[in-house]
Amino acid sequence: MAGPMSASPGLRLCLAASVLAGALGCATARNDDDPLGPVIVGPQAAAPRGPGDLRAVTFNIKFAEHVDRAADLLSRPGPLADPDVLVVEEMDAPGTEALARALGLNYVFVPAAVHPASHRDMGVAILSPWALEDARRILLPHPHRTRKVRRSAAVATARTAGGPVRVYAVHLETPLGASGGARRGQARAILAVGVAGTRVGGPDRPDFRARPPTGVLL
Repeated sequence: MAGPMSASPGLRLCLAASVLAGALGCATARNDDDPLGPVIVGPQAAAPRGPGDLRAVTFNIKFAEHVDRAADLLSRPGPLADPDVLVVEEMDAPGTEALARALGLNYVFVPAAVHPASHRDMGVAILSPWALEDARRILLPHPHRTRKVRRSAAVATARTAGGPVRVYAVHLETPLGASGGARRGQARAILAVGVAGTRVGGPDRPDFRARPPTGVLL
């Protein structure tokens, strides 16, 4: 009769790595579920530029790392330089402030959750040379399958030379973290606020004093 099986050192190492990866993967976020929760607005200054075509840039900086490199890239001549609106995903408050300072832009940052991987309060940001007003957050439905991160969108009105433009900074859940139907539900939650022009305090906190701006940029 065969004796107890013993795993080789290499197999034991692989099994240990798998257990560790599984444990890390099960770590969950600490969400801020208040529709009127924190919205961080930096110092505001008017843009010294005239009316023209509205240029928007979106950029993802993984866990707000190497913000200095992102600032250098966004400062170079080319299609990313001098946007009217810059939407940045996976940011934290210090990273947003540093990026805005480096680019000379106003900013709004909306934290959503303390992410289990970075252990920092992560969210989305809107940066612009134009003054940003009436900044709000939109809580999105359908948290991540395992990490339970609940995302939020940032909303603000950019006072451009061509008129006010309502900007929505959005970072939908990944296909790994949510089904296609759940991701569409997140998009519908944002569109419901944008189309109504009133429910800017969250789905359960209508604000009927709000008025639709001249344009909407999603």
